[in-house]
Amino acid sequence: KSEHIDVAYVSDFARTRATAAEILRFHPDTVAKYSRLLRERNTGIFRGKPSEDFTKAREYSGLSQVDFRPEGGESMRDAQERVMTFYEKVAKRHQGQSVLFVSHGMVMTSLLLALMHRPFEEYMQFRFENTGVTIIEREDSGDHTLHVLNSTEHLDDNMDLAKTAAQ
Repeated sequence: KSEHIDVAYVSDFARTRATAAEILRFHPDTVAKYSRLLRERNTGIFRGKPSEDFTKAREYSGLSQVDFRPEGGESMRDAQERVMTFYEKVAKRHQGQSVLFVSHGMVMTSLLLALMHRPFEEYMQFRFENTGVTIIEREDSGDHTLHVLNSTEHLDDNMDLAKTAAQ
């Protein structure tokens, strides 16, 4: 609530749009821009199928989780490249502004790894959780500082409000 947000970029999927709407209630002057480039990794022929099918196919391929590209889909590296390209355009367009991204765990974790120059092997250390807030500052030099990772303090406030309303 208390963070200043100049512009919001949101995945065009319904659940991210709903999350963004909850956040932007507190920022009525902030414009939301929806983009398919912030979508979660495209799992191609496995979209909408049980995750076990995807896992079995990846294991059968002999490729790592990072490099496996299902038919019609993208690898984690592909998704990282997609979101980094998008991020660089947004960063150039909004220099000196506070930008909110509302997206999905894998693509946001991949973006953070790229910004912090960290390998995919450190994925679990930087993994985005649902509804977690992460704050990254882009320096004029193009380097990044990670200030907050996966904070859920805002949920505690909402839980207290829900308890009060129920009483």
